[in-house]
Amino acid sequence: MDPSVCEFIAENEIIQILPNFNERTIHLISGDFGPFEAGSPVTVPLWFALQLKYKHKCKIVPPEWLKVDELKKLVVVETERTTFSPLPNCFFEIAHILVTNAYSDLENVEQLKMLVRDLQDKREAKMRTSIIKFMEQFQKRTKLDIMSVFSRPILCNGSPYKALSFAYKRIDVVRHSSGGPHFVKHDVENYSHNLKIGLKKAPKIADFWKKVFFIVMVPSMIASAYYSYQHYLEEIEHLKHRKQEDYIPYPYLAKRAHV
Repeated sequence: MDPSVCEFIAENEIIQILPNFNERTIHLISGDFGPFEAGSPVTVPLWFALQLKYKHKCKIVPPEWLKVDELKKLVVVETERTTFSPLPNCFFEIAHILVTNAYSDLENVEQLKMLVRDLQDKREAKMRTSIIKFMEQFQKRTKLDIMSVFSRPILCNGSPYKALSFAYKRIDVVRHSSGGPHFVKHDVENYSHNLKIGLKKAPKIADFWKKVFFIVMVPSMIASAYYSYQHYLEEIEHLKHRKQEDYIPYPYLAKRAHV
């Protein structure tokens, strides 16, 4: 999922604000929020809090977990555990939104950024380690190392030949977890051979429509331009030989005109 989509979903989370205005209860699709009294905390969706923040009508109260002491505890727990530690819902998305758009309401912003980044790096390292262990355990039966190299580029780029050349460049990444370079090279060659056998050339639709355009449209445009030019010449010739006559708006005035 795209990060912007994740942040869009996270903006529906409820957060606390301190408004600086008075207003009655506001009825939204997601629920009723308010009433708003200056200086009294109230809970609203994050997207609504950001709108009020942009208009300088509130101060966003950061969640309890978005503080230096709490983040340090989360980092320690994440370091000690071999598995992922539980985090609040939409942790990284909300942290990024608040650090970016409501940094004036946060304390020690730079330290918060560093701790959140540290926590994210530790979780990514665990993910990579677990994937490598899984690949080493099941490589002889599933050979996920080879599939992981090819599957994503082929599906995303739609060019198997480009995926094959890209796989050779990244082959060093999986050598250490796949039984050596000879094993990897052999599987890659077999995979590429089987893949090329089943490939069929797709019809060149773009070239077809280019031919249709030049065969049909270009002659039509030339003929239209030619007839337009001939009509223009006829109009010029007609104006040269046209007799200049007095304009008489009504027929009964013709007698007066001759008198």
